[in-house]
Amino acid sequence: MKKNIIFTAFLVLAFSSALFASWKSWEDFNKYKDARKVAVEAENAGDTTTAVANYKKAAELAGKSGTKDIQAWQINNAAFVLIKQFKNLVAYDEKLAKLNEMKPSAEKIAFQKDVAGLFSLKLDMLNEAKELLESGKAVEAGETPAAKIQSNLEFIEWVQKFVADNSGDAPAAEAPAAKTEEKAK
Repeated sequence: MKKNIIFTAFLVLAFSSALFASWKSWEDFNKYKDARKVAVEAENAGDTTTAVANYKKAAELAGKSGTKDIQAWQINNAAFVLIKQFKNLVAYDEKLAKLNEMKPSAEKIAFQKDVAGLFSLKLDMLNEAKELLESGKAVEAGETPAAKIQSNLEFIEWVQKFVADNSGDAPAAEAPAAKTEEKAK
């Protein structure tokens, strides 16, 4: 029994050390974990403002005492919460699925204009996400977070182009695949 307790204590210590290894300050690491926990809980509850604020706080703590990769992931997470909220508010997947099913016609052009009008009402969310992602891009993190940030930037740029192209009578550019960029842990 005594060996099991010692072994369990050793595992807990080893696991904690591995998580903390990339941090300069134990206090910052704990603040980071708390901010991230609040962000995830807020995101799950649909509280976008709190989620974004706490992901940004986690990113700031990671930039101060953690790694560039962790910082970039948290910035991406903050932006991605805004992207998901945009998609939910405008029923993005449903609208794009319907648009892709339609054959070229006056009806499709009218629908594109309606969708672009709806998207334009919520562009402020994507503009905020874009600013975050551009700051995340400047962090110069590793390849994986940089690729996710770039993918999310490309989505925002596509939506902006779609809105601009469909303000007049021009047909829309082809929509990006309806993919979801996963968040980092």
